Amino acid sequence: MKFITSTHLKQWADTKESQALLPELIRRLICASVKQLDRLTFPCGDAGHMPGWDGIVSCQEQIDLVPEGESLWECGVNKDIQTKANDDITKRAANPLGHIKAESTFVFVTPREWAGADAWILANQTGWKKLVVYTAVELEVWIEKCPAVGLWLADKLNVLKAGGYQLPDMFWLQWASGDKFTLPYRIVTAGRDQAIDRVLKSCFKPSVLEIQALTQSEVIAFVLASIASCSDADKLWPKTIVVTDKNTLDDLVSHYENLIIITTLRENMSYALSRNHTVIWAVTPEDQVSTAEKLPRVEREGFVKAIEECGFDYVQAGKIATDTARDVNVVRRRLKIDKLKPEWANRDGISALLPIILLGQWNENVPGDLKLVEKLCGKTYSDYVKILQGFILMSDSPIAHVGAIWRLKSPMDTMSYASAYLTSDDLASLKEICALLIGDDDPDAEEKLVSDEWKMWQFRQQFSSDVKRGTYQSLILLSLINDESNSRSAWVDNLVRELLNGWTLKRFLSNRSYFTLLAEASPEAFIEFLEEIGKDIYDIVFTPQKSSIGVIGWNIYYTEILWTLEMLAWDEDYIYRASSLLLRFSTYKNESNYANKPTNSLAEIFRFQWPQTFASFDNRIQVLTSLSSSFKSEICKLCFRILESLGPRMFSQTHFYKWRHFSDLSSPKCISVPVDNLKAITKLLLSCTTFSEDDICRLLKLSTNKWISCCRTEIFNAITDIKDTFCKSDKVEHTLRDELTHHLSIPEAAWALSEKELEPYKKLLSDIEPKNVVMKYRWMFEDMFLRLPQKRETDFEKDYRKKQEIRDKAVKEILSERGREGIWELISVVKCPSSVINSMIQLYGNGLLQDTCERFGKNIVDITFLQEFFRRLFFQKGEDDYMRIIEDVRLYGNTTCLSVCLYAPEYNEKLATIANDCGEEIEILYWQNISVAYVETHNYMQIIDKLVWVDRFDKALELIYHNKNSSLIPDIIKVNVIKGLLFRGQQDFTPHIDWFYIDNVIEDLDKSEDPEIIQTLVQIEFFAYRAFADRRNINDLRFIKELMSKPELLIELIMMVYKSDDGNEEEVSESEQNNRKVMARCAFSILYDLSCCPGVDNQGNVNPDVLRSYIYRLYELSVEHHRTQVVDMVVGTLLGNLPRNTSYPQTILGEIVEELKSNSVDEHIRIRIFNSRGITIRGFAEGGDQERSLAALFRSYRDKVKFTYPRLAKIFTKLMNDYERGANREDCVAQLEDLEY
Repeated sequence: MKFITSTHLKQWADTKESQALLPELIRRLICASVKQLDRLTFPCGDAGHMPGWDGIVSCQEQIDLVPEGESLWECGVNKDIQTKANDDITKRAANPLGHIKAESTFVFVTPREWAGADAWILANQTGWKKLVVYTAVELEVWIEKCPAVGLWLADKLNVLKAGGYQLPDMFWLQWASGDKFTLPYRIVTAGRDQAIDRVLKSCFKPSVLEIQALTQSEVIAFVLASIASCSDADKLWPKTIVVTDKNTLDDLVSHYENLIIITTLRENMSYALSRNHTVIWAVTPEDQVSTAEKLPRVEREGFVKAIEECGFDYVQAGKIATDTARDVNVVRRRLKIDKLKPEWANRDGISALLPIILLGQWNENVPGDLKLVEKLCGKTYSDYVKILQGFILMSDSPIAHVGAIWRLKSPMDTMSYASAYLTSDDLASLKEICALLIGDDDPDAEEKLVSDEWKMWQFRQQFSSDVKRGTYQSLILLSLINDESNSRSAWVDNLVRELLNGWTLKRFLSNRSYFTLLAEASPEAFIEFLEEIGKDIYDIVFTPQKSSIGVIGWNIYYTEILWTLEMLAWDEDYIYRASSLLLRFSTYKNESNYANKPTNSLAEIFRFQWPQTFASFDNRIQVLTSLSSSFKSEICKLCFRILESLGPRMFSQTHFYKWRHFSDLSSPKCISVPVDNLKAITKLLLSCTTFSEDDICRLLKLSTNKWISCCRTEIFNAITDIKDTFCKSDKVEHTLRDELTHHLSIPEAAWALSEKELEPYKKLLSDIEPKNVVMKYRWMFEDMFLRLPQKRETDFEKDYRKKQEIRDKAVKEILSERGREGIWELISVVKCPSSVINSMIQLYGNGLLQDTCERFGKNIVDITFLQEFFRRLFFQKGEDDYMRIIEDVRLYGNTTCLSVCLYAPEYNEKLATIANDCGEEIEILYWQNISVAYVETHNYMQIIDKLVWVDRFDKALELIYHNKNSSLIPDIIKVNVIKGLLFRGQQDFTPHIDWFYIDNVIEDLDKSEDPEIIQTLVQIEFFAYRAFADRRNINDLRFIKELMSKPELLIELIMMVYKSDDGNEEEVSESEQNNRKVMARCAFSILYDLSCCPGVDNQGNVNPDVLRSYIYRLYELSVEHHRTQVVDMVVGTLLGNLPRNTSYPQTILGEIVEELKSNSVDEHIRIRIFNSRGITIRGFAEGGDQERSLAALFRSYRDKVKFTYPRLAKIFTKLMNDYERGANREDCVAQLEDLEY
């Protein structure tokens, strides 16, 4: 097959283009001829004019016209060939540019005929390894051997004749380019690395490869993109050709070698392999080629990036990816690259697909869905599925079958073709279906609303959520894709109005999941519906009720309404009405911790940065101003939120339409907020505020925000104009001082206002602060740590001294004006009275001791103040002086006052001795309140005894923990303290105990071998099991170790939980019955969680004798205690807990299973192993890879024992099947997620 003759070449040599294309021709010929090149340098195009050799080639052996070793190439199209050749040989002989002539072949190429070539070679070959000339004659032969290159040049020369072949460049251009958009390679390669590897491997080794995609053209495009994107594209591309005609294919295979042939023809390719060709077949599901490499769906990120490269915004690219189901064939139609209809898009095809077009999707596991399909198709479901199976296999099929779900891949694409064929009868059927779906109320809807207990609700509706979503999506698409009369949108509006008419609370709750879909189908009808719903429904829906179950602790049923209104608010035609409804819903009291609230929706819609609406700011401010007359308070709060949100923030997008307003949506962009906009919102805020105390504080904070500096004057003037109304407000004064402190303490911060900017605030504070000296300084004593409106001091000690001096100065001034009574007045009005104590003692020492004791006796100061007072006295005066103070307290104070004086300084042996000698009342008060956690003493036992005496087991345990390595505290004391803490008359002790200390002390005690300690630990760990299980590895508990060594203990647990075989139980008192219930709950938790096995050491090694003895002894005990009906379950659980290490399955496991020959034990082994996996975490659309790996693991276990322990092999087979089913189920979930998103 000859595409190019020497005549073509000679004529081409006279054209201007030949000079630039000749080096590229030679490069393509070399690449198509030689598989392995050591070096190839052949600049083409603009680079062809660079100085140096036209080409440098190096290969191991001569192939075709490429010489062995290094060859240096010069090309010329000049008519005077000999002059051009002489110039080149002379120039390169004088300067070969670093190459050794004797080791290099000089090659001169001309596309013309040259009769004097041989003579020229003889005259000039001296010094070169070899001298070669290739003319039009040689090039004609070479090109004939490289048909792909011949096709390329024939196309350039416009001599290409029609035939069943295509150049890769031309195919890609026609497939990927349209009037406006050109698709990049990644549109078909993203996420298909495995298939790409197979393609490239086949290109380098003669082979036949079958690739399957939805269309043959997608396969061809994928193969070409894979080759073009690889590092060896220059070598592979010239050998590649697309063939669609059998005769052409036969000619290429017969006449040429070493081609990469991409074809749609399925022929016997044995001969092609013998000719060193690679043949890649493009097949579709319709071809039913089981051996084909199936292309996975294009990976989302790469697909979106490819759409972006076409010129779309990231958000729009994401929407296109979702709408087209990442099907490149649909994308080509969407972007008007492929203008041909798919095979199914005709009257007959649409008629056959009508049920799935109207329903969108359905679930085969829901009988009601199947009845809808039968209603639309007029056939039995099984007959209709046979029709769908044919469409599934069709090239470019519009439908997918995943698990039990049938659905359209791209509803938008399908409806765009189907809409024109829909008749009035079809629409009538759709209307009837919608009425059935909307009327499918949930019988339990109202009960769920008020239920406050966990319950497994059964699905009791007729139709699945899948078919409802699919059908309502069809309504949306019908409203957007109009017929010639543009009446479809009106038809959908009327239908949605009818569907929404006369709703009850039950219907509202049953259909709330579909609000956004119905609203997108008909925004006007749905917002009318929300405006007209009765107050009785909203009163219920917008009043959250606390719930003892669930994650957030509240029953919330209004979220879907908010999503719908957020969606409608994007449209400027509906922003007013959506905002009005959200403001109305904001008036409902909502104390829940739920983030989705009407106020938050409004704040998102109207914020300055990336507002969640397409309405302009002018329109938004008009909406807010207009609504402020009806919702003044709510608009005020909203304006605060809008202004306070300025600055760096995390934003998220509100709910958006699925298909409407596609072209309007774009990625968020950070833009500056115009000053006029800030002033407009500020003006609206000031017109709506009532200047309440809270509003003034909020305005003060707002005015110091640097982001709204342009409005600071207006806000501050509005505040100062009414300062007479809040001059006595503690709250405003506190806020003002806090703001000054906030900015002045870190003046270097970017957000901090300067001293000059803060001057008006300082003056305002001076104007409103109290004149009363006590009230003037009370702010200094709001907290133990004083915050001052000045730059922070980095030296902590220096800072502390400085602040204490300021406090002392304030107290002195108070003393100067008001005397001692001034101090007590200060203490009575400040938030932290204890913060005054240092200054009191600094100025008076213990001079106020009597006053303090007397005021405590009169309940003027509380015990916290008194304790801090004595504590400070102790540390300032020292132990000796404090002893004299104690004597004074005996005179001034009561018993409580004396006890506080003794325990305030924390534990001190002298003070403890005094307390013990002062009588039982003071002694009890002392030990009830003394802090002993970090005491260092040799008298631990006395302290612990005293703490236990006053029922302070928790503090005794804390002391034990901090000294747990001390030999002065015996283990029996430790365990008895814990026992006392847990069993001091409380049954439900778990929530009230700090388990940190218990865990740490018991962790050491668990290592003890003292029988008395072990017995106590077993008792403790049994009753407190649930608490330990939440904090420790239960297998480390002494109780569990005893349980695994003593079957007698395990049978006791079984007896606590399960009734005897005959069901007879002895009658006991009510109190004993309650005790047994408590014990049964503890025992059940242990049996349920049991994750270890007898006879297994810490390294996972199994002692077969111990395990066998334990199991058979347990069976004996079960007979003795009449628990034979449940012992199989327990034994199965124990055997299912055997460690799955390298020695698994252990021989003893197989032996016991075969010896017992119990189906019940076998099943409980399987259940235990299956449940031991626990919960799983997987990524989006991950599929069942986790389950497949487990299936493979249990297959390997089965293979180990299938010839020795058949019952055990059967258990592993069941587990293997369980995981394989799980893998298939997760694959279906992943596919549906992938299709949807």
